Amino acid sequence: MNRRLVWLATLALALVGTFVACGGKEERKPNVVLILVDTLRPDHLQAYGYQRPTSPFLSGLAQRGVLCERAFSASTWTAPSTASLFTGLYPNQHGITEGFFVHRKRAERDGAESAAEEASVALNRLPEGVPTVPELFERAGYATFGASCNVNVTSRIGFDRGFGQFADFTGPQYGKGANAEQVLAQLRTWKPEIAGERPYFLYLHFNDVHSPWTPHKPAFPVDNQAYGSERSQYDGELRFLDRTLEQISRELGWNDDTLVVVVSDHGEEFGEHGALGHGYSVHNELMRIVMLYSWPAVLPQGRRIVQPVSILDVLPTLAQLVGLDVPQDRSGVSLAPSLAGRAEPPERTLFALRLKEGGTRQLWAAQRGNWKLILSGIGAQLYDHSIDPLERKDVSREHPETVERLLGELREFRAGSHVRGGTKVDVELDADAIKALEQLGYTDKAGDGDK
Repeated sequence: MNRRLVWLATLALALVGTFVACGGKEERKPNVVLILVDTLRPDHLQAYGYQRPTSPFLSGLAQRGVLCERAFSASTWTAPSTASLFTGLYPNQHGITEGFFVHRKRAERDGAESAAEEASVALNRLPEGVPTVPELFERAGYATFGASCNVNVTSRIGFDRGFGQFADFTGPQYGKGANAEQVLAQLRTWKPEIAGERPYFLYLHFNDVHSPWTPHKPAFPVDNQAYGSERSQYDGELRFLDRTLEQISRELGWNDDTLVVVVSDHGEEFGEHGALGHGYSVHNELMRIVMLYSWPAVLPQGRRIVQPVSILDVLPTLAQLVGLDVPQDRSGVSLAPSLAGRAEPPERTLFALRLKEGGTRQLWAAQRGNWKLILSGIGAQLYDHSIDPLERKDVSREHPETVERLLGELREFRAGSHVRGGTKVDVELDADAIKALEQLGYTDKAGDGDK
């Protein structure tokens, strides 16, 4: 009996992960690669229907796996959304609700006379009592490797937990963060360990498509749309990253029995609601993310899931797919039965949170099916994705009952949520650290928050 039939039979019988061969012997667990592409909106990928050839490698992964057409983040800045990926919890549950941008501004308000002056700020750390994705794999005997090119995803607030090897590619020497080729160079040094006897878990956090963008050849032509030049540069960075991912895959030998998951933390706005970037907003161009699972030896190929799913679902899904203990205290749900084509994702309301000015302003979102509620200081807006996926028209007056229902669910969710033991840590922001943040655009020049 081949491995795929064994896995499907096991899933159908128990819906808990354990790979058992015909003779009862536990098989070697698969290598697992989790890739996060910072600031990547799905509608710029060919796999999601984009016309420019930005991502042939990622398209191939999607064709050999399962693509989630309507996946959503839990926030629109990096630290909270990546913490939700790592924990399967919402930002108001794991406690990471801000990034370095907000704290840098607060430090200046509290007495720093210039951007070059040193300042100490307090950041929330990932809760020690909540095992993260890499910790789950480490406890299961995996060799664990991680590399991050974003300043908000480093050891400062606990993102290195569970990694036997963790490379921090941030700082002024890297500008906005190391590019994908520099990450590849690091992976080459790890290759003897990656190729060891134990299965490995590898997390890669790329910052290439995050602004400021570096020109690459061949360049995409500039179109006549709003922010056409910026779109062209963005697409060029994506094409460069895609080529490098293909090379990484080839050099590390990702085969049909390697589970590869690709997600993004949030998207990027190109004028849809009057701005460029990913500032203080929870609109769809920022909330919708990439999510695909490729494991040809086990999962169906070419399958698409159209029901809404969340970045919180990655942790329990990976745990169930690979046969780890699935934590029962997380807000995310396992998509393993859905990936296998045996069930649809559960219908539920998905939530999101975005803070500004250290929490003095808040944006909340509640989404169920095609209905999306946004709650801000000016009240509630409602959007119908079935006819308005770009969220151009507020229909709250036409559907007051839907507004009340989603507001009620949001109130109940907020009242029942609590932080799972997160702690504060002081982080020194010297001139070099502030310079690195400025290179990323994490300043108040545009009047918006963490990118």
